[in-house]
Amino acid sequence: MIDTALAVFNNISIDLVSFESELVSCQKDPLPLFKLTNIDIIEKKELLMRLLSKKVMMTAWSYIARTRILLDNNILFPVGKKFEDENTAAKIFSSINRAAILRGKNGPYFYLQDRQGSIMTEAHNHASLSQLDDRRYLFKDEYLFLKQQNSLPVNYLNDW
Repeated sequence: MIDTALAVFNNISIDLVSFESELVSCQKDPLPLFKLTNIDIIEKKELLMRLLSKKVMMTAWSYIARTRILLDNNILFPVGKKFEDENTAAKIFSSINRAAILRGKNGPYFYLQDRQGSIMTEAHNHASLSQLDDRRYLFKDEYLFLKQQNSLPVNYLNDW
């Protein structure tokens, strides 16, 4: 997967590569090889609209961005918050010019779903008030950031 993403970065002028994932419940057998079938090159506005409509994943492991995007824009993951990649993705995606969306067969990323003892498995199975507070904080932060950036029509953002 990383080889494929690096090849796309080296051959196309982009700031971010986003890719699909395949959920697996356990890894007993060898995983099948990824076969790239399509690369969508899209601009920032389209990427943000896909993010908000959940057509592009917001999890930190579902994309690779150029380091300078985070450094130049002082983008950090909030400390001590669960689901922190949700609003951070919006900040990263707002700071790019163009992105590549990789589509293919078998992955390219394989995500181990419902791993016993993982933070996210526990968060989904046992929601707490602090997790709801984290979600509320992150959603408000994401909304205010996107509104300030003026990258999307206000009515689209307000509907979201």
